[in-house]
Amino acid sequence: MSAPSSMRFRRFGVTALIVLVGTPALLALYVNSSPVNKTLIYRNKSLKTWVFASRTSFFLEPTRKAAQEAIDALGTNAFPFLLAELKGSRGNGPSTGSGYLLG
Repeated sequence: MSAPSSMRFRRFGVTALIVLVGTPALLALYVNSSPVNKTLIYRNKSLKTWVFASRTSFFLEPTRKAAQEAIDALGTNAFPFLLAELKGSRGNGPSTGSGYLLG
């Protein structure tokens, strides 16, 4: 009676280990395999153009609203671009080292 019980416990332990190690590994592979050089287009302009095209007038309300409208329209598809800019950009223009190239 104890042999099948310990075997069942061992099987459960191995299954739990596979799930605990495998799930994060698969999630990491999925996140890292997403296309990095995907150009996001909204109204025939790339997201990079919406955000960085008017470097001198970005703080004017119409420019900010237009950029926000583009980001809102693209929804969660804009997240990789925005995250890459937050990680890589250290100035007031498009980053060159973020690894996310648009347009």
